[in-house]
Amino acid sequence: MWYSLKLLSRRGLKLLFGVGMFSAFLPVAFAALTEIAAEPVITRQTVSAKPNLMFILDDSGSMARAYMPDEVSNPGSYGYLSAQCNGVAYDPLGTYLPPVDSSGNSFVNSTFLSARDNGYSGSSTTNLNNRDYYIYTGAQKKMGWTYDASGNPDTASTFYKECQSNIGSLPGSAKFTKVTVTSTSSEAQKFSNWYTDYRTRRLLMRTAVGRAVAQMADKYRVGFSRINSTAITDGIDFRDSKLFDAPQRANFYNSLYSAEPSGGTPLRGALSKIGRYFANKASGQTYDPVEYSCQRNYALLSTDGYWNSGGSPGVSESSSYGPYDLSGSAVGNQDAAEVRPMYDGGTSTKTIRTPTATLTRRQVVTTNSTTVSSQRNFYENDTAGCGGSKRNEWTTPQTRVETTTTRTTSIVRETSTTTRTVVVTNGSTT
Repeated sequence: MWYSLKLLSRRGLKLLFGVGMFSAFLPVAFAALTEIAAEPVITRQTVSAKPNLMFILDDSGSMARAYMPDEVSNPGSYGYLSAQCNGVAYDPLGTYLPPVDSSGNSFVNSTFLSARDNGYSGSSTTNLNNRDYYIYTGAQKKMGWTYDASGNPDTASTFYKECQSNIGSLPGSAKFTKVTVTSTSSEAQKFSNWYTDYRTRRLLMRTAVGRAVAQMADKYRVGFSRINSTAITDGIDFRDSKLFDAPQRANFYNSLYSAEPSGGTPLRGALSKIGRYFANKASGQTYDPVEYSCQRNYALLSTDGYWNSGGSPGVSESSSYGPYDLSGSAVGNQDAAEVRPMYDGGTSTKTIRTPTATLTRRQVVTTNSTTVSSQRNFYENDTAGCGGSKRNEWTTPQTRVETTTTRTTSIVRETSTTTRTVVVTNGSTT
């Protein structure tokens, strides 16, 4: 018996089997036992179909802010200087290790008395001696911001009032304790590292991603893109998804660490671009990252907030950079009819109609009557005496009526349809 295996398409693997009997006297061959993998194929060292991971960096202007969320923007408030309310403020319980380079080697620690303002570029420094931060001593949950359906913060909550209190004012003055950091403080080095490498959204994202990606071996193919760049060919603003070996790692880290925040947040266009890239349908694309039909492809988007259509000095959504599918049609609001957590603030109403047909059989008896009417007349000779003349005379007509009745029985099938209507609003039945 013979078998042939042919790879017909790089995106579709088809097997063609041909079986021919060469001789009736050939010995019988039994199939060998199939070895079952002891671990997921994706984690094996010898896997050829390495997954693609495209990292998309939010390089919008808001990434330069030293506060998160946007509501805690007042530098004179307790919340701005406390990790209780500000997600990028210094946290004495946190660990602030320096960034790493493409080889996994750590950057040098920041210098407290001349800490760099940006650990990745520039030469400006700041003396951090006698810098203050605040420790929270109240009962509210850390980062307990709450919002209404329209995205507005709950300004009546205790958490909001405490965080937004100006320094020296109630209720914050009763819930926050000031800590002053000096060059002799035990936490001086940690505070300095935070200032240089974690103080803003941009610095935090760079450091965190750099340290996370350092753990990835060449079992993956990794690329890089920015939301405010339409670039689709390999360069500083875009890195093709390739084997994460030493040269590719160096390129990736160079792009990640050199990106500066500017522009809006066109997240939809950024994601659509990568979808087209994986499909090898992006305009101007010169490299196809997909090698096998079974290959996995991922897009990892880092962002600090809601999307918008972008704008100067960054990239704006357009007919070529926006929420479009592979055919160029608008994707639309795909989760508009979903329940929470996919439901994102609008009113979603879905009407479900379920028709039910009922078949009824009934017996029908039909009666038919047939009536036949007949008439006859008698003709008589009438003699007017002896020797008199004869005359003809019609008698009174006689009528006969006969009625015949027949009955027919039949089965009539009748179908009736009823419709049950259910209205679902935001996932709840009304």
